[in-house]
Amino acid sequence: MADTIAAIATAAGAGGVGIIRISGPDAELVLRRVAPGLPAVVESHRLTLARVVLAGQVVDQALVVLMRAPRSYTGEDVAEVHAHGGAVHLGRLLEGVLAAGARAAGPGEFTRRAFAAGRIDLTRAEAVADLVAAEGERAVRVAAAQLAGGLERRVRGLRAEVVALLAEVEATIDFPGEGLELIERGELSRRAGLVAAGARALAQSFRVGRVLRDGLEVALVGAPNAGKSSLLNALVGRERAVVSAEPGTTRDFVEARVSWAGAAVTLIDTPGEREVGGVEGRALELARVRAEQADVRVVVVDASAGAGGVGVGVGANRRQVTGDRGQAPGHEGGSGGSGGSGGGEGRAEVVVLNKCDVVGEAERALMRERVGAAVEVSALTGAGLGELVEAVLGAVGVAEGGGDETVVVTSARQAELLAGCAVAATAASEGAARGAHEELVAADLRAALVALSAVLGEGVGEDVIDAVFARFCIGK
Repeated sequence: MADTIAAIATAAGAGGVGIIRISGPDAELVLRRVAPGLPAVVESHRLTLARVVLAGQVVDQALVVLMRAPRSYTGEDVAEVHAHGGAVHLGRLLEGVLAAGARAAGPGEFTRRAFAAGRIDLTRAEAVADLVAAEGERAVRVAAAQLAGGLERRVRGLRAEVVALLAEVEATIDFPGEGLELIERGELSRRAGLVAAGARALAQSFRVGRVLRDGLEVALVGAPNAGKSSLLNALVGRERAVVSAEPGTTRDFVEARVSWAGAAVTLIDTPGEREVGGVEGRALELARVRAEQADVRVVVVDASAGAGGVGVGVGANRRQVTGDRGQAPGHEGGSGGSGGSGGGEGRAEVVVLNKCDVVGEAERALMRERVGAAVEVSALTGAGLGELVEAVLGAVGVAEGGGDETVVVTSARQAELLAGCAVAATAASEGAARGAHEELVAADLRAALVALSAVLGEGVGEDVIDAVFARFCIGK
């Protein structure tokens, strides 16, 4: 990386300040070419007021800063021009910087140089992209904690323990009969088991980390006129979907964004299941697919429909979105609370009794017997909406109000490697317990070590690095 790169580091659009970032061996030279009035000696990490000159014309007065290596984000000389914002103006300034000797940076190239220089590990690099893309408050907290090294420290701790165990086992292999004080088999099994448990817990945290990073998609499904659109409007707090007493008003899916407990949520109102053809039939099919892709399906049942409406409200929609496998209506499997896995690729499902404001307790009790566990709500009065939110969040393990999010895995790459480490460490623990040969135990420990090192970005190929940085924005 002997060349010097540059890019606009601030978001597109108008703004009070826009930043041009330059990194590489010629960063100071490029800066002096566009800000020729700088003093002969520029103090590192100190803002200086300077005139920006392009083609002999003063085009701006800006604050500029030079951060000399290795005390910079990339570990190289880094210069920044803090100019007035505006897409056209910043584009012109960037053209001047490129003409002065820099080249345009690629997506994530500044952070990639920081990784290559050893300034950050791969978990922190991934956290940079997560922080920039975060759409919910809790996603910001998780990314910030990972950027601060929470996950890195936990992984390095597990890695250090594996290295210590591997050293003990390999000493037995390399120096048999030397009278060394080696680790006892039971202790080796116990400690390897603790590594496996730690890695497994981190891998499982991806279930929450993925939701917080990418947001949660919740599909409202049910029979025509079950009140799905009214429920969507009540949850959003405004009229987002058209509501009518006529069944089948919704003929295409409608989406709305909300924030629940600091997590970004996309609500999807789908049309009621019915037999139609033509364009409307195609729209209904697209809605089915959309519901299949959602993280949680909320099956809305009309509590006022009586016993005759239960099969349509629950059974038909189970066939529609999860496949009818003969389960009793309600919540199957899952992670506790009022939610659970609906039987379709691990998707969670919550059943809702809507319109509870227009039926008596006896009718509600009868409906509860027929549909099983359900959240009782009224889209009209707002009763039960808080319980519904809690049930949906609980169904995916994202508790209302959050929890300890200082160490949460946010990428499938991290989760897969940690799960692999857990498998290998478990094999080492079980092998040690049953008296397997030291070579076999050592092989399992080495596999665990490789997986943990890869989480940090050590020993991984360029294809992995390319994949990680491909989702970065230019300028970061």
